[in-house]
Amino acid sequence: FNEGRGVPQDQALAATWFSRAAAAGSGAAMVELSSLYSRAGGPGHFNLARDSLEKAIRAGDARAPIALAKLYLVRGERTLAEMTLRRSAESGSAEAALSLAELYLSGQATADQQSAARRWLSVAEKAMARDEDQTSRIASMYLRLPDAGSVEHGSSALEALVRKNNPEAMTLLATALLHGAGIQRDPVRAEALFRRAIQLGHDGARFILAKAYRDGDGLQRDPARAFALYREIYREEPGDTKIQIALGDAYARGDGVPPNRRLAAEFYTQAARQGDPEGQVRLGTAYLYGAGVDRDSQKSDHWLSRAGEAGVIEAKVQLGSAKLSGLAATVDA
Repeated sequence: FNEGRGVPQDQALAATWFSRAAAAGSGAAMVELSSLYSRAGGPGHFNLARDSLEKAIRAGDARAPIALAKLYLVRGERTLAEMTLRRSAESGSAEAALSLAELYLSGQATADQQSAARRWLSVAEKAMARDEDQTSRIASMYLRLPDAGSVEHGSSALEALVRKNNPEAMTLLATALLHGAGIQRDPVRAEALFRRAIQLGHDGARFILAKAYRDGDGLQRDPARAFALYREIYREEPGDTKIQIALGDAYARGDGVPPNRRLAAEFYTQAARQGDPEGQVRLGTAYLYGAGVDRDSQKSDHWLSRAGEAGVIEAKVQLGSAKLSGLAATVDA
């Protein structure tokens, strides 16, 4: 019911079943329930999500500390996220160690943070040596460290996995080659690796390549190719909100396809109803100005408010401007 697989999507029913499973002690259900609460947005749902994840941690669910840290990060509470991950990593969770290293390397990492990241990457690497996809992820993170030894270690590990036809390694190496992240830029080889990973069934490669074509990010801009790739993914994963929004944006802008605001609004509606804040702000804006849908101030208020509660600044600005200008359902300076 949560994903709409085999039945109409119904997140209220999904929450009911997750709640029953959580009450029976299922840590996995607690994690899923927290995800539903998080998407709902607002401080009340944040507290419910946090409480659900803390119960899951006590129940021993390995995913719960990672999910709780992500929840804190969405709220801008980096210190709490770091503390949660470190506690789990020190208890032996390799996934938490890897997530902690990723946290240290985000933004402008200090020398101390880089050193800590290197240490936790080493811990995760030893624990996950048999998992090729995780090894690929670890190797790509070594490329983000400034010392030549780490970069050489990461690139060698990725190249070895590419020779073994691992599509995750191909995608991560292609991404690094595209942007010159730690290694010299090589867009021609990057594109070839993305294509090979796509042939091997890696949807992430298809999405990254589509975005590169759309934005001209490392490759020559080609909106038509980008749109074709997005449509391919949508045919296989119609419930993916990132793809719904990408297609909506393409139709809204006429990017690689003739402009069609009605179709754009339909894709935004799909994403918004699944709880995606970016889809909600786009749909709210469409109702605000009558872009592809009949202008409806109340629906605009509803969707912009939900996106704003989820922390989307653009939604708050749009809603504030609407209430000031008279476009909103109620004018309230």
